[in-house]
Amino acid sequence: MNPNRFFVPSFLNIISENTEEGFRNIISEPSPGILTFDMLQPDFCKMLLDEVGNIENWLHETRFRIMRPNTMNAYGAVLDDFGLETMLAKLMEDFILPMSTSNEYSSCNC
Repeated sequence: MNPNRFFVPSFLNIISENTEEGFRNIISEPSPGILTFDMLQPDFCKMLLDEVGNIENWLHETRFRIMRPNTMNAYGAVLDDFGLETMLAKLMEDFILPMSTSNEYSSCNC
């Protein structure tokens, strides 16, 4: 996983700094309890969506059924089912966990 290909520079800088102030600087709260920030490069998002589309096309052609994230979701995909569990685990461990372990940050009133 090459972080420079996947993540926007501002996100990588904040993960590297690993400070509550840094996290607060990239996050906005458009509605109470809804936190947003730029994280993924647009090219990576397109690549991921293309790959999911390719897999879904293959599944359709072979008449396999895929598991959706929940019964209310007709379009989502469980990425683990597509062999992406190693990438997702690394993403969570190396990039999401540092954000969630900041003591005061978890109750952010940005």
